[in-house]
Amino acid sequence: MSLIVRYDPGGDVLYIAVPGELDHSAELYPDINVDMNGEGDPIGIELLGASRVLKDAIEPLYQRVVEARVAAGSPPRAGE
Repeated sequence: MSLIVRYDPGGDVLYIAVPGELDHSAELYPDINVDMNGEGDPIGIELLGASRVLKDAIEPLYQRVVEARVAAGSPPRAGE
C-alpha cells in the first residue's frame, strides 16, 4: 500500500492519505479533516495549520522523551 503525502507551505496544509475513492469528508477537530471511503474507512487526513497542529501534538511527547532520558541517567542531547 502506498502512502500519499503532500504539503502546501503557502497554506501550511499537510495531507496524508492512502489510495482509495473519496466518498465524504468530516471535521474531526478544528483544523483536522478526515476523508473517508464509501464504507466509512478513513483514507486521508488533512491538517490545516500543520506546523502549529504538529507542534502542539509533538512538543509534550518530546518533553517526556527528554525527561525519560534524564531519569535513566542519559544526558540530554544538544538542543534538548
